[in-house]
Amino acid sequence: MAAMAHSTPPTRVRYGILALAVTGHVITQLVQPVFGMVMPQIRTELILSMEAIGPILAAFQLAATVSRFPGAWIGDRFGPRRVVAGAVALWSICCIATGGMWSVTSLVICRFFWGLGTVGEYALRTRSLARWILPSERGGAMGIAHGAARLGTAFAVAPAAWGLSHFGWRPPLICLGVIGAMWVAVWCRYYRDSPLDHPGVNQAELSRISESIELRESPGYPVPWKRILKSRQVWTLAAAYGCYLYALAAYKGWFPEYLTTQPGGRPKMEVLAWALMVTGALGAIVGGWASDRLVLRLGLASGRRVIAASGFLLAGISAMAGSLTHHSPGMFWYPCLATFGLEMTVAVSWAVTLDIGGDACGTVCAVMNGIGNLIAGAALVASRTLIQNSGWDAAFGAMAGICILGAALFTQISAERKIA
Repeated sequence: MAAMAHSTPPTRVRYGILALAVTGHVITQLVQPVFGMVMPQIRTELILSMEAIGPILAAFQLAATVSRFPGAWIGDRFGPRRVVAGAVALWSICCIATGGMWSVTSLVICRFFWGLGTVGEYALRTRSLARWILPSERGGAMGIAHGAARLGTAFAVAPAAWGLSHFGWRPPLICLGVIGAMWVAVWCRYYRDSPLDHPGVNQAELSRISESIELRESPGYPVPWKRILKSRQVWTLAAAYGCYLYALAAYKGWFPEYLTTQPGGRPKMEVLAWALMVTGALGAIVGGWASDRLVLRLGLASGRRVIAASGFLLAGISAMAGSLTHHSPGMFWYPCLATFGLEMTVAVSWAVTLDIGGDACGTVCAVMNGIGNLIAGAALVASRTLIQNSGWDAAFGAMAGICILGAALFTQISAERKIA
């Protein structure tokens, strides 16, 4: 009987946990494109001026920004099961409530609380996998999460547009909120903060997880703020992530403007935008999968470094090649190739937060994301001045240089050196 029990194949509950977390991530990521599509109808029906649109949009961003660090800390401290459920429940309520709003004031208030519902969204999703996904599976898990969110956005536009044209702006928002509420119910029933507490995990799977992850019975973990903020690894990772965010934002921000200055045939912007989302999704999935394969062959540190550095170098070379071509196929494919390379790095960056952060990875994610966004924002402001004073070639050269810097920074990161 003991031999039979020992030979029982491990369950795969951790993959169900991953699928559930990814599904929730996709649902909550749909809010921005869907709200952008319904905004013109809201403005028409409620007779809103252009000046009124600003506070409505800003309320969401303000709440999402101020809740990033507290949300990540709360998730680490008290465990992601209750925190994620509460956050997405608030998100769903506000999504449904927005469908019943009647004025600028009501929309601003609702959008603010809707933004609070995204509380540390990326960080909490990552933290929810910390005790479940093996180190050799984390790159693929992060790649699937980010890739699925981008594919979901790319392919959800058509159904959302159909619903908008047939039923108006209120039903699509209500429908999205109901879907979010249904997800919360499944999450509360299925997810557990630790494999030790999940009734579906057998001893074989538990042994496999515990071989590489220290499992605790308590749902939360006291966040070692001092160690995180003093960690050179965290700051290097944040700087590398800022390089990624800058290059990606440049393609979304000033690259369309660059295309309008080019003579001759140009790719259609709506087609290019869709292609960039799809190739970006593929890059995230391929980058995460390749990193995990290399982790098994070369070890954790080299497996993460090689893929991230390769992605940055591919993006930098493609950016420069794209600036030197003036025909439509090149202006289409080089940006796609650069985006593919950039997104190869994103799965690795978020996997490294799991590798080095452990049960405090939510806070590490928030620091990486917050500092990275500040760096990218400052670089984007500087790039506008560069374009104005030195032209497009200088801007593309700077983008390539920042990608090379990102590759160099990643060579200094070791996913084997843990903080917590």
